[in-house]
Amino acid sequence: MRMRSSLRPLLLSLMFALGGTPHLASAASLWVTGSISILYPMGNGAYVVAIEGVTAPNCGATGTSRYFYMAVGQNGVVSDGLRILAATAIAAFSMGKAISIVYDDGSASCFVSALTVQ
Repeated sequence: MRMRSSLRPLLLSLMFALGGTPHLASAASLWVTGSISILYPMGNGAYVVAIEGVTAPNCGATGTSRYFYMAVGQNGVVSDGLRILAATAIAAFSMGKAISIVYDDGSASCFVSALTVQ
């Protein structure tokens, strides 16, 4: 439990240092929290995270899950930032932990800019 509380400031610091803050002109940045139901890498280097039971009407969906994409060049994410986002999502998924993400609701791809493990 102590390790979790000490990792949060580090992860937030890395997120901001690596350009993980949203830079949006017209779309809104929103937060959702839920359990990962699907996590898969794509051939173009992006990742898709499906989160169960969240309200995100502009995001793609399957069943009760909504899709969120993590990709370089989208919503302020840089190459190193994508690796950190993906590693954090993989760790949360493997431990059965919920995540909170910040995403851009300006398209059906709902690009992620930051995430935390709950």
